[in-house]
Amino acid sequence: AICIQAILTLFVHHTYVSTGQMKVVLGSVSEDDYRNANIGFTRASKILNEEIKPKKVALYNEVFGFLLDVPYFWANPGHTTEIGYEQLKDGKGLAESLKKLGITHAYVNLSPSIEPAGERMVQAMGLGGTPVPYTTDEVADLNSDLRKKWKWLIVDAVLAGAFKPVKPVGRAIIFEIP
Repeated sequence: AICIQAILTLFVHHTYVSTGQMKVVLGSVSEDDYRNANIGFTRASKILNEEIKPKKVALYNEVFGFLLDVPYFWANPGHTTEIGYEQLKDGKGLAESLKKLGITHAYVNLSPSIEPAGERMVQAMGLGGTPVPYTTDEVADLNSDLRKKWKWLIVDAVLAGAFKPVKPVGRAIIFEIP
């Protein structure tokens, strides 16, 4: 059973990981082409590095910060205690907390595979038209769990003008924190 598991593991790794990486190693695919095809954050990282050039960017639902040439901060609750999500009451408080950490921009990945509630956040912020704010029950649910509270705080920050949408990038949004 152990031998079969080892063989299956090697097969899966070779099929789904090594084959693509070997094309880069052997020069038949460029590093940029490989990143563009396999890492969703590649395009956004280029925009942040070359166009926006923030002093420091807060990353929400994004782990590929190493692609950035600018300082970054993993901002999801659970990655940090420096933001103080427990004490935050509104979006302006979130913006102020981020500014104290030297953060000038936020990148929020709303890809459905990562953030199932992303479309609801977009509706609540009104980025596709008129805002459809969270209901009282939705706010209560989001605030009841620190892993979800940041979603309401970002929406509230946008509605209060404390987060300004700069650029959508696929299913993500880059915000400025003025």
